[in-house]
Amino acid sequence: MNNLLFHTFNKKVTLLILLYFSLFCSNDILFGQKAYVSGSVTDKKNGMELIGVNIKYSDSQGTVSDIFGKYKLELEAGTYTLNCSYVGYEPYKSSITLNAGDDETLNIIMTPISQNLKQVVVTAGKFEQELSEITVSMEVLSPENIENINPFNMEDVINQVPGVTINKKQANIRGGSGFSYGAGSRVMVLVDGLPMLSADAGDIKWNMLPMENAEQIEVVKGASSAMYGASALDGVINIRTTPPRLKPKTKIMFNYGMYGDPKRDEIKHWEESPMFGRLQLLHARRIKDFNLVVSTDLFHDQGYLDRVVNSRGKIFSKIEHQPKSIPGLKYGISTTYLLDTGGVFFFWANADSGAYMPSGGDVTHGIYKRLAIDPYISYYNSDRNTRHSFMNRFFQTDNHNINNPDQDALSMLAYSEYQFQKSWEMMEDYRVTFTTGAVNTYSKVKSKLYDDHAGSSNAFYAQVDHKINKVNFSFGTRLEGHQVDTLKREWVPIFRSGLNIQLAEATFLRSSIGQGFRYPSVAERYIKTNQNGVDILPNPDLNPEQGWSSEIGVKQGYQFGEMMGYFDVAGYISQYKEMIEFSFQPPLSFIASNEENSRVLGIELTTTGKTKFNDIGLQYMIGYNFITPLRLDYDPNNESLLNADSIDVKGETIVLRDLKYLKYRNRHTAKVNIQMDYKKVKFGFQYRYRSYMKNCDFYLLGLVPGYPNYFANLLYQSSGISEFDANITYSIHENMKVGIFVKNIFNKEYENFIGNLAAPRNIAVNLKIEF
Repeated sequence: MNNLLFHTFNKKVTLLILLYFSLFCSNDILFGQKAYVSGSVTDKKNGMELIGVNIKYSDSQGTVSDIFGKYKLELEAGTYTLNCSYVGYEPYKSSITLNAGDDETLNIIMTPISQNLKQVVVTAGKFEQELSEITVSMEVLSPENIENINPFNMEDVINQVPGVTINKKQANIRGGSGFSYGAGSRVMVLVDGLPMLSADAGDIKWNMLPMENAEQIEVVKGASSAMYGASALDGVINIRTTPPRLKPKTKIMFNYGMYGDPKRDEIKHWEESPMFGRLQLLHARRIKDFNLVVSTDLFHDQGYLDRVVNSRGKIFSKIEHQPKSIPGLKYGISTTYLLDTGGVFFFWANADSGAYMPSGGDVTHGIYKRLAIDPYISYYNSDRNTRHSFMNRFFQTDNHNINNPDQDALSMLAYSEYQFQKSWEMMEDYRVTFTTGAVNTYSKVKSKLYDDHAGSSNAFYAQVDHKINKVNFSFGTRLEGHQVDTLKREWVPIFRSGLNIQLAEATFLRSSIGQGFRYPSVAERYIKTNQNGVDILPNPDLNPEQGWSSEIGVKQGYQFGEMMGYFDVAGYISQYKEMIEFSFQPPLSFIASNEENSRVLGIELTTTGKTKFNDIGLQYMIGYNFITPLRLDYDPNNESLLNADSIDVKGETIVLRDLKYLKYRNRHTAKVNIQMDYKKVKFGFQYRYRSYMKNCDFYLLGLVPGYPNYFANLLYQSSGISEFDANITYSIHENMKVGIFVKNIFNKEYENFIGNLAAPRNIAVNLKIEF
């Protein structure tokens, strides 16, 4: 009986418990079950996934897209408005109603803001910013800017930028550099944020730079050593390569051309017109969790200079893995290999019939091999808004001089950088970004030209970028130490700061000041050779050169109907201490020495924009730069012109040099780049002007046969050099274009540098296929 009562009671309790849990669960299902919305965030123009897009469903709650451009929100049932924001894109808003248990997909497509002020750049602060918000002067080139000029190499591309000139492969930003005989650079060149300067000469290997797969080129003007270290004394050129998209991309470019006859028949040395040609291939795609990019660039140039034939082949590959099991992680390796063969000579034989021929009849032929291997890994935590990056580059250059093996040189550079970055976004228009890192560099040089040397450098840097409503403030510092062989390690602390204030809707006032420095290269300290009968001597006692630069500028956006763009004006000053210059020493030699304390004052005007008139589109980039490059140590009582500095031309006395100015600077430069399109046809026009140099080595003038009189006649005829190029392109199909490019349209005779004439008019046909 008792057992029966117990079992009956037990059943009732069990039923009550089951009933309770069923009611509890049903209540949870009806009133507490979550709903989900997820999707991808992409760029409307190119389909690229966007990382770090802010997706909010209330003022303080939301998420950000991950490294794959994906997002997911867990919400209560109800109606929500998703507000999405991202630098350089129009705000996105979408409403969605979710029922309990829903798992909805909402793909977000962000539209880029079609204004130049909204261009996104990374070089100024090592993170994405709008061009209008940065505190320094910067110019941006796109792949279209490259393709529109059909360049021979990256030198031709960079030479489009206002305020930048190239003197015998030496980059010069705002008059900060002159000519250093192929050694040292005051401009840091980066590829995907990593330095690409050689360990021996510390110079730019222009043919190594990725012209065929450049996504964007950013040029920072002014001292940038706080973030980028030695050699960023005058600025930075950062080439960002093409990333894979959702849709695979293949590009094929082929061009073939020839040099025409020069205006003076006596300097022509060929019977058949010299030819040149190039083939470029690029393929970028995604394969599951892997990103793959491969490209090649093949070039051959018979040359307009006597016996100067150049051929090169370059291959680039990049493979990257983004495992879905660890969101935010990516790692990969990229490799670039270049084989370059060619000839070169320093000066012409004479200004008359030998202007395209080498002095002394000697052409230096060489085989040049370059190898860069770049392994890297990074992790982005979207919840904490932090990024860890570890980047490396092994860069080897192997120079073989066929004429004189004693000038062979092998150099190796190993570069490693760890970087940490964190951003705080407390509220709308209030952002703090902190960037810090450590750098280690080791270099080794084996050469009879410089002897054998080993060097190392270490650096620690930090920068804070603070945005409060319409004010952007930046402050950075760096401590870097450098050592060569057994010399004492030299430590240099440097600082920079900048301010940007939005005065009106499209008016931005900026100011900045920054320090810079550069260690002498191995070549400058230890080179010992002879070039065309001139001895180039070593100077192991060279000191680092230091300097600072400051600017104040205004960027004004404008829009008049279909016309939109910006106008920028900047005034700047740069000052240098112990500037390294090559100078003449009797009887017949050159040596690098700390001989100049100098100051460069300047003003720069630029405008960039686009417009449309019915079916006619127009894009333009126009700039003018004026500098006063002064030698602070100049003493007119101790220095005077020589008799040979003055030459009589048709009864007028022409003075070849002005000693108060720094050598090898052009006081006036102007650049105009215009592209006009009508339906399937595009017309391009480029104009470049540079005034003649006010000062140079007098003894160098005397070494170049016939040059003083040649130069005097140029000064008599005009104040500078004007270059004109043009092109026309026709779209056969949306994936295929053919173009004709003409350089030096009017076949003018002008010099690239002292004793070096530029090419006569040349014409090329270009075919581009992209799918």
